[in-house]
Amino acid sequence: MTNKLRTLFYSLALAGAATVAAAQTGGLIGERYAAFDLGYSDFKGGDLRFAGVELNVPSSIKGLDLSIATAYGNYDFDVNGLDAKAWKISAAATGYMEMDQGIKGFVTGRIGYENDDIDFYGYSYTGRKNSFFFDASIGAEIPYNAKGAITVAFGYYDYTEWDEGAGYYGTIGAHYWFNRTVGVRGSYTRDFDQDSDEFRLGVVFRY
Repeated sequence: MTNKLRTLFYSLALAGAATVAAAQTGGLIGERYAAFDLGYSDFKGGDLRFAGVELNVPSSIKGLDLSIATAYGNYDFDVNGLDAKAWKISAAATGYMEMDQGIKGFVTGRIGYENDDIDFYGYSYTGRKNSFFFDASIGAEIPYNAKGAITVAFGYYDYTEWDEGAGYYGTIGAHYWFNRTVGVRGSYTRDFDQDSDEFRLGVVFRY
């Protein structure tokens, strides 16, 4: 009886250790988390500073994450008197597959809506303001240890109501968990069509 209890104890301990190890992977894909980001984008004719929030949850379907995100920012144009504020909201689904050495290949589809409040010396600008958009990307999340991972992705976006509102981009990012709950993340995105660069830095909380 004692040997059976000892065997049962060891089995439970090993199962618990495996569960903890699986939960403490270095990546964000497959995790339930909230993220708070600050960002800066430099483009022809000005720049954009913004703040954003994202919530991600694993779905009941294995290998599928669902997320929602929103962001608000201020444009600073090179033209005197031209001012704009931007707000967007979106929802995304990420399908992923686990490969060797903890690498996760993924495909993400996102749909959303953006509103730009633009004025010139106090007069409302009725041109490019509101638009629905979609975004599709493919990439990989590559862990570099038990607490961190690097993400690379390539994607395409299209703002349906805007002229010259479509293009291709590449992203490289990294994240690191200080403990089971709190981590940081950062990324760099190059928009090849708009000739712009975007930088993000944020805090991530697992819950």
